[in-house]
Amino acid sequence: MDQPGEWIVGNHQLRFEPPDILWTTVRGWITAEDAPKWVDIIREVSAAGPVYCVVLMTPMPDFPYPRLSQEARQYLARNSNSDWLKGMVFVGGGLLQRITAKGLTVAMLLSGRKRFDVEFVDNLEQAQRWLDRHRAFTPH
Repeated sequence: MDQPGEWIVGNHQLRFEPPDILWTTVRGWITAEDAPKWVDIIREVSAAGPVYCVVLMTPMPDFPYPRLSQEARQYLARNSNSDWLKGMVFVGGGLLQRITAKGLTVAMLLSGRKRFDVEFVDNLEQAQRWLDRHRAFTPH
């Protein structure tokens, strides 16, 4: 995909920034109903080649950090492909979110031929610096 795009899936926002960054804001639960839409969007934006996915885990009132339902986690693990990604950056979140994200990325890595890097950072500025460094040192 070479054009910008924006999607709302449940409480979550996804925005594609050409040439290769999918910015996502996760609020609350990612549900079983959300998961197929996420997979379709990632597949669409990576059709022309792998992308970076930045996941901003946003706290909500009475819901400190996002969560991934078991059904959504299973769907994403079964239907995502590591070949779609150059890397994933998770911004914020607590220990539980980081453990869940790491487990999901391991499942994705088993789904394709390509490996991708995963990074956990505290803020968007650190995410942007990681993306810049990764681009500078990764063969295209």
